[in-house]
Amino acid sequence: GLLAAPAASARPVQADTAASLTVQTLIEATHTRLVFETDVTRVAVGRSETLSVEILHSRELLVLGREPGRTSLVVWFAD
Repeated sequence: GLLAAPAASARPVQADTAASLTVQTLIEATHTRLVFETDVTRVAVGRSETLSVEILHSRELLVLGREPGRTSLVVWFAD
């Protein structure tokens, strides 16, 4: 999942090895770029109030932290 947080409470990326999920903090009102080795076919965000996602290229997403909160981002790949 992804967290959008105010600048004062930023935390580093953490991995949950049991489920092979990544938890990442994204500062509110900032963007981060996610690049994959496989083509992305679609994405879904749990709470669009917290996070918005734009597909820039077949293997690249631009993610914006919209407001503080916690949400999930699901990415489907071509394979």
